[in-house]
Amino acid sequence: MAKANSSPGMLAERLRTLRESVRPSPTARYSYAAIAAGCQDYLQDPYPPSREYISSLFNGKADNPTRRMLEALADFFDVSPAYFFDDAASVAIQQDLELYAVLAEKGISRVQLRALANLDEDGIQAVRELLTKLPTTD
Repeated sequence: MAKANSSPGMLAERLRTLRESVRPSPTARYSYAAIAAGCQDYLQDPYPPSREYISSLFNGKADNPTRRMLEALADFFDVSPAYFFDDAASVAIQQDLELYAVLAEKGISRVQLRALANLDEDGIQAVRELLTKLPTTD
């Protein structure tokens, strides 16, 4: 079994942060059943994780999932598994999630943001020009 972090409750805290930050819509959180199903899609295990087990991870009643389970949770929430193991990575990922939340409130999805990473230089220049035309609040 993989210990996500030596601090008691750290895994549950990080999982709750993910559930609050990564949502199917701005007003809804993923249910434990949906998370369990998403993890099973990744794991392809003959014994899928139950809604109850997922709930116990999020509530700190279970704190020693397998490495594969943590990878499945990371995959479901679209973060690096390092989020669970590395404090610096966790902080950086949390900052990204906070930015995504602000952008989601404005109707910009994570998929749209990822598309920016695939732009060629002309596309990037077009985005820069667009951004310079936006009003600023400073």
